[in-house]
Amino acid sequence: DGNVPKPTLIKNDGSRQGEWFHLPISRDTFKAVKQGMLRVVESQYGTGQLARIDFLRLAGKTGTAQAPPHEPHAWFAGFFPYENPRVALVVFVEHGGSGGLVAAKLVKHVLSAWKKFYAPNQIFQKPELPPVVL
Repeated sequence: DGNVPKPTLIKNDGSRQGEWFHLPISRDTFKAVKQGMLRVVESQYGTGQLARIDFLRLAGKTGTAQAPPHEPHAWFAGFFPYENPRVALVVFVEHGGSGGLVAAKLVKHVLSAWKKFYAPNQIFQKPELPPVVL
């Protein structure tokens, strides 16, 4: 909803220090961007559908950055679960090619490992993709 945490330093004793600030973006604009990122992964026509996981909804953005004379860089940035984000991630593969092919596949592997490590016995119910609201 436009609230962004400033980077947090976690000390050796486990305590945290951090603050939040608000982006000057309207709620409607923010909602449209989030819905677009959801569709990148969860729709049948999105460039990030290879990152799709079967246990939660993921929102993201793929990218392919030119790097002449070499292969382009592949990247994916996203957050999950969509409904109540707890994890933000970026996968960047130097000279990896297509973000939608290379980086998106890696995201799927990373999130599958997250589930195995952090929620091995948890049962998830993935919500349906909501209709497009313009």
